[in-house]
Amino acid sequence: MLQLERNIATLIRPIVKDGVSCVGLINKNGRLDEMVCKDDLPLSKDKKEMFYMSIRFLTSMQSDFDAELQPVYYNITERGDLKIVTIPIGDRIVFSLMDKTENHIQVVENLHNIFNNLEMFSHPSWLPVIAKSIECQ
Repeated sequence: MLQLERNIATLIRPIVKDGVSCVGLINKNGRLDEMVCKDDLPLSKDKKEMFYMSIRFLTSMQSDFDAELQPVYYNITERGDLKIVTIPIGDRIVFSLMDKTENHIQVVENLHNIFNNLEMFSHPSWLPVIAKSIECQ
C-alpha cells in the first residue's frame, strides 16, 4: 500500500499549483489516505480529522439518493475566497482546495483522468458527465 500512496502523491502533485492549494484522498472511514498541499491546512489536528469525516459523511448521505437522482459526480462548497471540491471515486473521496476564481471543471477533469487510469478507482460512468460539463462552459 505504501508504494500505491507514493504513486498517488506523485500523480496528484502536478494538480497542486497556483490557484490549487491542496489535493487529498479520504478513505471509506473518513480518514486521510494521502494529501499533497502547498501549505498546511489552517486547522488543528482534531479539526482536520473532523473536516475529513464531514466530507465523508456528506458524500455518504448524498449517495442515499443515487438510485433516484443518479450518482454525485462532484460537489463544490465555497467559503470566502476558497472553493472545496469533493469527488466521490469508488469508496474514496478526492478533495481539492482552491481559490474561488480557479476553474474547478478543469481540476475535476484532471483528477478524474488521474484516478480513472488507476484500476482500483475506475468509474466508467464519469466520462460522459465530465465531457458534457465541459461542453456547457
